[in-house]
Amino acid sequence: MFAYSHPVVKNNETWELKKSESEPFTVVGPAVYAPLDSAARIQCPIVGYPEPQIVWYKDKFPLEIEGRVKFTAGVLSIEGAQEEDAGVYRCEATNQFPVQIDGPEQHFAVKLDQELRIGDSYGWMLPLAIILIILLLLFLVIFTCQRCAKYKADQYNVADRERALHNDQVPLKNSV
Repeated sequence: MFAYSHPVVKNNETWELKKSESEPFTVVGPAVYAPLDSAARIQCPIVGYPEPQIVWYKDKFPLEIEGRVKFTAGVLSIEGAQEEDAGVYRCEATNQFPVQIDGPEQHFAVKLDQELRIGDSYGWMLPLAIILIILLLLFLVIFTCQRCAKYKADQYNVADRERALHNDQVPLKNSV
């Protein structure tokens, strides 16, 4: 097993992590979505040796881990998530160890910010409906342009119209 001397964020394949520009030792994780009245789960994938102390914050204020809010196995769980639970959650891990043998202990910290968004599970439907409407309108425009082009081509085909009149035949389309 690989041992870390200071806390680091495990980089899972599903995470697109980027460093925060306002705070150099803060990593900004992906937003977490949870339906209203369901369990919201926010991961804190920070490991280190010695084992780091983990403190949670919500909107930059310390979070009370009690009642509906629990922290186990690197995951913050909020049971029955409500609108007021939405916000930016920070997982801050700190530990201390000497960098040199018999040297003084140094303090190390890593912060991971993630936004929790609470809402119904149908939030994706509005963008999908807009995309479908745009595609339908695009199809309608293309179809109308093709019909116009065909109408104009039939209307200005003088040779066929003259042949039809000369043979005493009535043309089926656009007869005058």
